[in-house]
Amino acid sequence: MFFLGVRWLGPDLSFFAELESRQAARTPGQMAAWGGGKRQAIAERIAAHLHKGLRWPTAVFLPEDSWQVICNGPKFDLLENFVAADAIADFEDHYGVKVRRDFWENRDEATFGDIVDGLALLA
Repeated sequence: MFFLGVRWLGPDLSFFAELESRQAARTPGQMAAWGGGKRQAIAERIAAHLHKGLRWPTAVFLPEDSWQVICNGPKFDLLENFVAADAIADFEDHYGVKVRRDFWENRDEATFGDIVDGLALLA
């Protein structure tokens, strides 16, 4: 763990700075990419949780963004966090539905759009 930030001894963490910088440059108007309606409402609701809980610079996440990357946050962190689980629990409470465990099967490479579209079918 001690050598994680030393490029020649551990992974190159500059990826996180670039990722955070690109996300910080996003503007609220870009959320229009969701097309409005229920799809956008779901995306905005989940994005607000992920922004606050994982300390992303903005709450602007686009359909083509990697769900795994979003859920891991903009910084290298080995601690287990439950921000995404909390966001899904909020979705369940708000829409009065239950997201079954099998919803997450075969979604390792899912985009945020894939997740939102799947959730929209449940809501």
